[in-house]
Amino acid sequence: MPEVYLASSALAKEKFDCLRTVEEGINKEFDGVQLYINPSLKNNRYFATLVQELATSRLGLLLHLPDIPAGDDLIVARELLRQFPESRMLIHYQPWTREINLAGKQVGWENSVTGRYDPSHILEAMDQAINLNSLFVFDIGRSLYAGVGICRVFVEALRAYRGTVVLEHEDLGMAV
Repeated sequence: MPEVYLASSALAKEKFDCLRTVEEGINKEFDGVQLYINPSLKNNRYFATLVQELATSRLGLLLHLPDIPAGDDLIVARELLRQFPESRMLIHYQPWTREINLAGKQVGWENSVTGRYDPSHILEAMDQAINLNSLFVFDIGRSLYAGVGICRVFVEALRAYRGTVVLEHEDLGMAV
């Protein structure tokens, strides 16, 4: 059975608030949280509070890197990896994206095509994750927003995938 994580994108209306994501993750009994590396994490007080909240929770941690991580993003990610060595990372999959390794951790992949249902892209991202023995995150909203249901073949492939599957949605009520 896959783990179920709450993504900070579920709080997109609250600017991907990581602290609120952790709070909701605890309250709604998710297995973990996926936190998007964003500018609020560069605030020392906010960062320290986040680390404290995560340390006292039972939540797993998955870091979502920006598509093109800048120096500050990598500093924040490395510090969170230092504080939480069991955490994992991901980035949006693009066919030209090279394999990324940060602080000795393999970065996983998330489907990135928006506005249309593209099963070939989804399966390509999943295959890349499997080939690299990495993590795959399926952002369900990217397909649902296109107004197309998820194909049965893909759901079966997800059931067979061993690892963490994050089903993202950019609305907290729908994510829960």
